[in-house]
Amino acid sequence: MMMKIIFAVTLWNILSVFGQLDPDQMPSEWTPEQFPNPQRNSQACGLRNERGYVCDPNRILSEEEIDALNWLLLGLVQNDTHCPCSVWACEQKKQGYSVGIAIVKKLKLPTRTMRPLDQARAFAHYLETSQWHFGRCEEGIVVLYSQQDGALQFMAGQTASQIVTNDVARAIGDQVAYNFRNGEPHHGLYELVLLLRSVLNGNKMYALAPSAEALHGGAESLTVVISTLLLTLTSFFILS
Repeated sequence: MMMKIIFAVTLWNILSVFGQLDPDQMPSEWTPEQFPNPQRNSQACGLRNERGYVCDPNRILSEEEIDALNWLLLGLVQNDTHCPCSVWACEQKKQGYSVGIAIVKKLKLPTRTMRPLDQARAFAHYLETSQWHFGRCEEGIVVLYSQQDGALQFMAGQTASQIVTNDVARAIGDQVAYNFRNGEPHHGLYELVLLLRSVLNGNKMYALAPSAEALHGGAESLTVVISTLLLTLTSFFILS
């Protein structure tokens, strides 16, 4: 127990230091354990002093782009999607789906044999289930964008994955990938959030989900490879 407490304090101290660093002093490679939480360390995430749902410690986006993206994500929780939890939970506090976006320059690989795509999956899984874990009833979604690895990773909680299935996430990634390849990640992320909002609001007739069957079941994790040389969409199933 003492070791766990010491580790927690040490990790909190590390994250507090990140909040005091300039973007140029931030690590260029990230592990999920050291990545800041935009709800607790907004300054390190580029949100100034406002809590939110996007974290861009290396400032790949401009401050204005981060603010605009965070505004869209706040809207998903507060007004723009329905409450997917139990009737009791929604009566206590009505809020919609929580989508968090993590933007990294590069993923730090724990071993030489581990592929960036596998680390992207592990990174997003850790954020969704532990480090961030937004939401109350597994309605959270984490989107991880790694610039130098050219990967876009979706990770959804159990409730959210009933709608954002493997096929839906694949279609969204396929539609927005050109923005990232053209060096415009802010446009890609804006469009991604708008597409997620449409699907989360039950738009079964949308081109991304033309049938009701496409919106139920499926995997909780999808990695979309968006680099110039690797354009294949690859699915990973890590949760039962």
